[in-house]
Amino acid sequence: MISSAKSAFLIALTMVIYALGILLQDGGKIVFPFPIYPLAFTLFTVIHYLNNKSSLNFLLIGSGIFLSLSGLFIWEIFLNTDQLYSLMDSATTDLLLLMGKLLIFIWMIISIYGIRIKQWRWLALLFVAPLFITALAFDHRGLESLSYIAGSVALIYTKSEKNNQPAWLLLSFLAASEWFTMYINIF
Repeated sequence: MISSAKSAFLIALTMVIYALGILLQDGGKIVFPFPIYPLAFTLFTVIHYLNNKSSLNFLLIGSGIFLSLSGLFIWEIFLNTDQLYSLMDSATTDLLLLMGKLLIFIWMIISIYGIRIKQWRWLALLFVAPLFITALAFDHRGLESLSYIAGSVALIYTKSEKNNQPAWLLLSFLAASEWFTMYINIF
């Protein structure tokens, strides 16, 4: 069975190779395949759960499923054009996205609370939670990726919760590369 760290690395490496392929083929633009990120994250959460049978990982699986269902990438396969337009006009996909982000937020708080050094735990909570809430309120991918990166740094620096470090690092990579694709390639 593949470990969580290796699966996170392979998912990130696949996305980077795809982006480099687009760069070489298209000439000058790095485009990460972020519409399939929820599917890749869901695959990672299942592998992560099989390696670390923790009830905390059910939050990650749930968030991966909700995030996958919130994207139109999945629904385009099953729905015809009229049904897809009515789905886009409804609040269903927004509610699924909100549920996925809420489960990630709960997982983040519980994961950070596992830091053994009390001062670092509260510092990480006071830094990561407001950043993530602000990112969700204003739909800002840069702040969201910054909150994941801050959580990753806190967990790695304090050498605690080694089981959740690959998930934090994968979330950091996926959010940062989506932000990079959306905002840097505008120019």
